[in-house]
Amino acid sequence: MRVLKKRGKYLEEKAKLSTKFAKVILLIGLVSTIVLKNIVLLFIAFIISFYFFENAWKYRRGIAGEELVEESLQELSDEYFLLNDITLPQTRMNIDHLILGPNGIFVIEAKNYDGKIVCYGDT
Repeated sequence: MRVLKKRGKYLEEKAKLSTKFAKVILLIGLVSTIVLKNIVLLFIAFIISFYFFENAWKYRRGIAGEELVEESLQELSDEYFLLNDITLPQTRMNIDHLILGPNGIFVIEAKNYDGKIVCYGDT
């Protein structure tokens, strides 16, 4: 398989930004707690920063999932072409993997979930 377009850096940038926000909020909470002598501020900062750390973790799992799919696709012959991270015009949406081959065009949306996944009809 030939890669025509590599994966973008969108998820990496989101993960870095979320981590920075989390650290800044924790620092502000710590400084505010010391200056104002109010431990509640640190607790609030911890809760807010946890949200950003969790988002960063989710982005990193998304990166790992996309890399795993791309790695698995490497077994395709050179008759196939792979385009990663196609941004759709005038939207914030993208296609994770687009494969062009002799037997068709395939769109793959990668998710890195674990646990039991259940479908009930269209739900």
